[in-house]
Amino acid sequence: MAKLTAIPYRRQADYLTLRQISEEFNIPLGTLRVWGSLRKFPLYKINNGRIRVHREEFSEWINKFYIKPINADSQNFRDE
Repeated sequence: MAKLTAIPYRRQADYLTLRQISEEFNIPLGTLRVWGSLRKFPLYKINNGRIRVHREEFSEWINKFYIKPINADSQNFRDE
């Protein structure tokens, strides 16, 4: 479970709101809010208490769960 921490010094443009993450990765905002409340991915709190997500960290996290579909045409299946 990811921990909510203070935002480390990096380029500010690399940190996105949940809404921006939702649009960029095509994930419903409600789903991100639930995952965020459960600390499923790395979150950062900025000065005014708002939450930000580092684009690259989120991308790495979400790609752990991506399963590449098998293309049946490229497999050697025999009809038996």
